[in-house]
Amino acid sequence: MLCVSKYKSWLFRLACMMIVLALFLLGCKISRKGTASKAASTVKISSDYPAREYYGDRWNNEHVRTNNDPKPAGTYSLNLIPAGTNAFVMPFCGKVLSEFGARGGRTHTGVDLKLEKESPVRCAFDGMVRMAKVYGNYGKTVVVRHDNGLETLYSHLNSIAVKLNQRVKAGDRIGGGGKTGNATTEHLHFEIRFKGEPFNPRLVVDLEKCRLKTNILTLNNNSYK
Repeated sequence: MLCVSKYKSWLFRLACMMIVLALFLLGCKISRKGTASKAASTVKISSDYPAREYYGDRWNNEHVRTNNDPKPAGTYSLNLIPAGTNAFVMPFCGKVLSEFGARGGRTHTGVDLKLEKESPVRCAFDGMVRMAKVYGNYGKTVVVRHDNGLETLYSHLNSIAVKLNQRVKAGDRIGGGGKTGNATTEHLHFEIRFKGEPFNPRLVVDLEKCRLKTNILTLNNNSYK
């Protein structure tokens, strides 16, 4: 009986040790999971996104406007060629088919430039690709957020040559011209936006001479009308 009693006591101690060990291992697993989740969250909001001083953490790969873009208020002075970035490159130098402004009872939010199928469309400024997809009437569309705070949009493309979140430089080929979406002829629909609001590209670009008008752009409440 004494031997049986000692055997049971030994089994009890062994069982307790196994329970303690199991709880310890479970705690380590939870700790590692929490650390991994924290790391993943850090990566999700990347410090590499350009113009964070204007957009914060708003970075959306699905829509032209990012989440809850507040309409710009007041006056902004933007250095279009920040130190360390490349000079402006005209996306495509072609005949202007349609201007920014009222058209058919609606606002045409960019300019249309005539081109041929698969004519190279270039990125205007250094930046990062925020959207690259088929987007309703725009057809195949690329949106780039730039280091200077602007966003440019290129639509009706026949092909897209860049990927989401890809770093691009001024002059990089982002796609080939086309007439996808709501378009009757090959052309580039080109928009310039600030904090989600489109404004006339002629404030920035001489469309006939295909060059930048100024290195410092001033925007105010009247710029978006």
